[in-house]
Amino acid sequence: MIRDKRTKEQVKQDFLKMTDKDIDYSDIPDFPDEFWASATMNSARNKSKKPVSIRLKPTTIKIIKLQGKKENIPYQTIISNLLDNYAIRISNNRK
Repeated sequence: MIRDKRTKEQVKQDFLKMTDKDIDYSDIPDFPDEFWASATMNSARNKSKKPVSIRLKPTTIKIIKLQGKKENIPYQTIISNLLDNYAIRISNNRK
């Protein structure tokens, strides 16, 4: 994976300067109309979030924060995504 060395502000400014001609669509697969006809939104990700307080091991927090820095995303987002995916998986297993 190639890491982007630009700051968030640089990325934002570059994005705002882009035109449709600047977008590279070559790596986007062509999806047939049938795909979009049955596509749905993931409702779990569209609802507002509720703040919670949890206790985690310091090593767990450290590892997740390091991963967040590598991916340039907040560590809270990683924790939220992990919990969301786990909840979806166990709810699917109950059916």
